[in-house]
Amino acid sequence: MASAGAQTPSKDVVVMTSYPEELVSLVEAGYEKAHPGARIEIIWRRSGDAMRYLKDHPAYVDVYWTPSQRTFARLAAEGAFQRLPVDMSGLPGKVGGFPISDPDQLYAAAEIAGFGFAVNTERLQDKGLLKPTRWSDLTVPPATKHPTI
Repeated sequence: MASAGAQTPSKDVVVMTSYPEELVSLVEAGYEKAHPGARIEIIWRRSGDAMRYLKDHPAYVDVYWTPSQRTFARLAAEGAFQRLPVDMSGLPGKVGGFPISDPDQLYAAAEIAGFGFAVNTERLQDKGLLKPTRWSDLTVPPATKHPTI
């Protein structure tokens, strides 16, 4: 709550990310359009470099945006995050058993990449292997017949 004479809090944001400029510039432009007069300062760091920077400058970065779930888990374990003031009910904490968000709401996934596999049919044929058609086929030893074929 602002008292009489208090200034409106700044909407300027410092974002640390490892994402490419082509993507980040779109987010930056959208934020600045939604918040006229606000600016985003972007700090590019890879995960290993980000850890050191965040430890050396703990109060400078507002948003850490990266696909490195392990880095988030390490930072949360070290007490580097504040609890997110977001209702996360209905959002999965895991995908296929892999944790993507912190149960204590210290970080949350904002995206999930698609997964798939590509098959070199000629190479499989040369090696006498069956072509997988489902994820479970990848768990079957090559000497046995795939259950889905």
